[in-house]
Amino acid sequence: MHRLGTQRPVRNRPRGLSHADFPGPSRVYEPITPLPAETLPETLVHPAGYCQNFLSTGVCAVVGSDVVNGREAVLLECDHPRATELPGDRPDFRIEVAVDRGTGIILRLVESMGGSITRQVDVVDLGTDVPLPPSAFDFVFPTGTTMLY
Repeated sequence: MHRLGTQRPVRNRPRGLSHADFPGPSRVYEPITPLPAETLPETLVHPAGYCQNFLSTGVCAVVGSDVVNGREAVLLECDHPRATELPGDRPDFRIEVAVDRGTGIILRLVESMGGSITRQVDVVDLGTDVPLPPSAFDFVFPTGTTMLY
């Protein structure tokens, strides 16, 4: 195994899982805006998969509200989501999320271990229904990129 980043095509989603009688967790989310899967833009703009597949696996609590970059947000904390059996899988892993009250977009995502912040992502400019060029979220791994895990 070479541990270098690779470009992979987007996988086809399963079909036939959109029946209205299925519970929410059993439905396949079809985003309206095409963003690369499993990227920060996808997580922030289309948080359904992140909430369903990650946050729902930990102990979550709504801890209040705040104003984040001029927008009213609901604050959520999640303790030790999803056992990944990777170096980052620790019982003191915690996620804090600020969700825009009007749009549902994640405005802030903070991950920490042992009380130290390991990743913080803040939305600094938010516009809704803004036209974007098709290349706005194109990403190509730089040559020789090493994957962390």
